[in-house]
Amino acid sequence: MAASLSDPDPRTREAAARAVGDRVLPLHRLLIARLTDEDVAVRAAARRGLVLLVLQEMDGRPVPSDFDHGPLPSDGKEAQQEAARRWAAWWDRAERARPGRR
Repeated sequence: MAASLSDPDPRTREAAARAVGDRVLPLHRLLIARLTDEDVAVRAAARRGLVLLVLQEMDGRPVPSDFDHGPLPSDGKEAQQEAARRWAAWWDRAERARPGRR
């Protein structure tokens, strides 16, 4: 699945991003990288996958209303990069907060 997220064909990358979210695979870092993909459908699938992974990560706990960091389909490269930074920061915090982590 990880290799498919970097495939030259955007349809393959989109399908892989959807599958990561649907199967709740722990590949959030790879999805974050796809948030700046040149193909809007790939970016949208990556965002959707991240949202699904967050819902799984929260495991029944309340989900913060501002957890979806984008990007929007119409966002330019700068906003896409900012969304990727925000998602990465969210996941860094979530990983540090997991039980058993110091």
